[in-house]
Amino acid sequence: KMSTARNRVPPFLKKLVQLTDLCPAEYGGWNDDGTEYFVKSSAFADVLREHFQGSLQTFVRQLHFYSFSKKDGQKGVWSFKHQYFQRGKPELLVHIERKPNPKKKSAAAD
Repeated sequence: KMSTARNRVPPFLKKLVQLTDLCPAEYGGWNDDGTEYFVKSSAFADVLREHFQGSLQTFVRQLHFYSFSKKDGQKGVWSFKHQYFQRGKPELLVHIERKPNPKKKSAAAD
């Protein structure tokens, strides 16, 4: 049953879990209760390149597509969270869905 659920988890989210598991503590880490992930250093972009194609901006855009919230902090620290993205709870990932593509409105319809 678990493998079936895991198959429904989009590749971006699987890679995101790997990233949070493998990222050195000096670059990023979870808050105490495991509900928010903090990016502590600009060097996070280097770690990111090992797991994702594209830039940091592309990564943040993907977070927004999956309804993560991003919070900017002080001294370059920022964080992201989603109610179903929690440390040690990969079974929750099946509840995270990508936002549907908004249909482009044509100017002729106005």
